[in-house]
Amino acid sequence: MALPVDKVEINSIDLEILRRKLVAVAGEMGLQLRKTAQSVEINSELDYATAIVDRSGAVVATDNPLQLGTLSGTARAVVNHFRFNMRPGDVVVTNAPEYGGTRAVDLAVIAPLFVGNSAVLYFVIRARMPDLGGMYVGGFNPEATEFFAEGVPVTPLKLYREGRESRDVMTTLLLNSRFPDTFRLTLDSLIAAMRTGEKRVRDLIGGYGADALRAALNHAQAYVAKRIRAEMRGWAVGSYSAESALVRAPSGDVVHVRADVIVSEDSIRIDFSRSDPQAACFVNSTLSNTMGFAATAVLAEFGEDVPANDGLFQVISVTCDPGRVTSSTSGGAVGFSAAHCGAEILESVSRALRVARSAIHGDLSTPRMLLSCRPGDDRRCRVSLETWVIGGASASAGLDGWNRPALLSRSILPSVEEWERAWPVSVRKLEFVTDTAGAGRWRGAPATEAVLRTPDSHLITLWWQGPVSQTHGTAGGDAGASPRLDWDDAANSGAESTLIVDGPMPANLLRVVGAGGAGFGPAISRDPTSVLADVLDGIVSIEAAAEQYGVVLSSKGRAVDAKATARRRAAKGG
Repeated sequence: MALPVDKVEINSIDLEILRRKLVAVAGEMGLQLRKTAQSVEINSELDYATAIVDRSGAVVATDNPLQLGTLSGTARAVVNHFRFNMRPGDVVVTNAPEYGGTRAVDLAVIAPLFVGNSAVLYFVIRARMPDLGGMYVGGFNPEATEFFAEGVPVTPLKLYREGRESRDVMTTLLLNSRFPDTFRLTLDSLIAAMRTGEKRVRDLIGGYGADALRAALNHAQAYVAKRIRAEMRGWAVGSYSAESALVRAPSGDVVHVRADVIVSEDSIRIDFSRSDPQAACFVNSTLSNTMGFAATAVLAEFGEDVPANDGLFQVISVTCDPGRVTSSTSGGAVGFSAAHCGAEILESVSRALRVARSAIHGDLSTPRMLLSCRPGDDRRCRVSLETWVIGGASASAGLDGWNRPALLSRSILPSVEEWERAWPVSVRKLEFVTDTAGAGRWRGAPATEAVLRTPDSHLITLWWQGPVSQTHGTAGGDAGASPRLDWDDAANSGAESTLIVDGPMPANLLRVVGAGGAGFGPAISRDPTSVLADVLDGIVSIEAAAEQYGVVLSSKGRAVDAKATARRRAAKGG
């Protein structure tokens, strides 16, 4: 939405400088938050997003493109809610899905920046809090059928009024968290990061003027819209449909996410109305969350040179009938939506767009599981075990998959030593697994294997789709290996479960293997020297090198037999 700007001469160079500086300010806010917040959700898992939005609530700059939809949805809702009642020094908090929110623990903090009597822009930070009510700590409740089982909904409330703390609001929030001290410190870190953002933007106003800043807010969005339309030239105009499915534990029912994408010369329409009805499970997505994942799939087509802001929504529109798994209503459970069905939304749009243009990347996501444990006598503790086995990234054209899918996980793999000092669980093994990477001209990332030992007295919470889920190959590449979960005592009755909620451990020694990344392009066209390097690194076995890649090795697997490789590849049709 273009904002009115006084008629003043502002050159294009200054506008571009200001656009880049606003992006830098959003990044600095995020970096400060990461360094000052004491919760692992922020400083290790990096589950937060910062943004600068204009007076209408449209995002101008953000440090986390994946949350573009929720940042924009929340900001617009709050700006509208307090349209005639926002003052300098006010700070608003909310997590309500009806106001652009998603999970109960994802609290958004919004504050205006005034110049004179007018709000020029707003700062928004959305962060995963350590806890905000619900049946289980952290809001992860696989048996939840409604939002209230995951946490306390907070409609937009003023935490600060004209710079003064609203004690009743603060007290209510703290009373609804199992960790009030950490919750308060996290809130303080969020607000401090916004104050830094305010200082930086006021410096920009001092150097360029308020009119130039207002013009830059419009320019930033127009720049993105123009870049995307330019990049779309050459796409095949038409209607494309794709779907992705997840298996709902423990019933085994399949939940489908379907995207119908209409590509025109200068716009993209994405409709999810053919998706399945919302489920009585925590895998539903709010429309704002769906918009964020759909936007990420579109942005992935253009690379990092095109920044994320609401200029994207001048080109694309995202719609869905209410009551679908992709547009949850009536307080539906959404606690795991950042993983599933977020991944399915991302993949369905991405697969549809691959038909409109030549594929340049493989799967953007990977199957995830919820796996945690806690002492039987302490409901306030949650030890996240799944952090060790977030699946591998799929390959893209010209690039092997490596590490975790960046679009779905910004988290940092913790130090084993530090983690074991913090939690009563030991890591007995942590390695890549041979022959789990999807083969291709560019191969996927290998799966990670973790062997963990937990105390006998701990209870476990588990939700996963089972070994049927996997990443999918692109342009002739092979699928990655499916995830696995093995217990030390395989005969135990709970060993094959896909859903356990605060139940006894089937065994206190477990082996968890994440999904392998998928390959891109035919494996038989992979450079034999790259295959040899993978064998030497333990990513591919000598047998798989011959069978999947048609590469024959000699000297005990330390050299490529060029003649034998040529014969084998010719026999395989390469």
